[in-house]
Amino acid sequence: MNQNNVTTIGIDTAKNVFHLYAVDKHGKQVYQRKLGRSQLLEFLANHPASLIAIESCSGSYHWAREFKKLGHSVKIISARHVKKYANTRNKNDFNDAKAIVKAALDPDIPEVAHKSMVQQEIQAVHTIRDGLIRQRTATINRLRALLTEFGIVLPVGREKLMKLIPHIYENADNKLTDIVRQIVNEQYDVIKHISQEIDKYDKRIKSYAKNSENAKRLQQIPGVGPVISTALSYMIADPKVYKNGRQCAAALGLTPKEHSTGGKQRLGSISGEGNAYLRKILVQGAQAVLQRAGKRQNEPLLKWAYQLKINKNNNLAAVALANKITRIAWAMLVKQSDFSYKQAV
Repeated sequence: MNQNNVTTIGIDTAKNVFHLYAVDKHGKQVYQRKLGRSQLLEFLANHPASLIAIESCSGSYHWAREFKKLGHSVKIISARHVKKYANTRNKNDFNDAKAIVKAALDPDIPEVAHKSMVQQEIQAVHTIRDGLIRQRTATINRLRALLTEFGIVLPVGREKLMKLIPHIYENADNKLTDIVRQIVNEQYDVIKHISQEIDKYDKRIKSYAKNSENAKRLQQIPGVGPVISTALSYMIADPKVYKNGRQCAAALGLTPKEHSTGGKQRLGSISGEGNAYLRKILVQGAQAVLQRAGKRQNEPLLKWAYQLKINKNNNLAAVALANKITRIAWAMLVKQSDFSYKQAV
């Protein structure tokens, strides 16, 4: 085994065991190794500088930083691209590492941009906040369902619900048992506690937005506030990875899947690929804009979105507007420019 011949190493990462598949400049296998977590960095520290390819996963950015410190170059590849090269007949860790190498050597396979510690930090804030919101929503829905079983139907809206709950468990005429009243009271406290935690994360996001030039610039776009602006400016690790705004929108799953054949173009629903959280908040921001777009017809972007809403439907218009917002944001991040309606039309 001559490590000097190695040009590319594919690493199938895991928590404690790592499988390496190394090839030379001709793509021919040089070696394959199985290493423990404590052995990996020591082995690579004594290895000639190579291109290390890893699959995008929860620990990929950490390992990319560690491998770079040792003098290697690192390429992170999306799992959906690696899957194309996987051995569907015999699945094992070495074959997975081999598939990563094949994907890395394909010039048409895009690279996932590396994230810094700061970018991962703001992503962590967004991730926990989103989890808390889903937890609060689930608790509210359980409480609604529980009270419906006892003939009490609550109005739509969290604020209305929170105002009515104290009256419900204090009302002696609604025939709730003592245990059910206690449960309602406890769940009410749980919802309040989760809301307080969400407020903490909202303050952190506002602080990031206030101190980031990119985030402040992106908030010039209609429908983009602190949450979306910080997510875009930090979660899109390097906007220059994308050739244009459409490619950026496609990476977030905001472009339609194509099913064309026989010279006939057929476009379906959006692909739904990429960062689901970022796509969700972009569509939510677009929906908020559409609610007031009818009153702001003097703004070209909102006029275009409103006409699309009238001619098609609200959901289609929201996704189209989210796509447009992403493309505008990409241009602003790459050019470091302010928002103008010339970009929006």
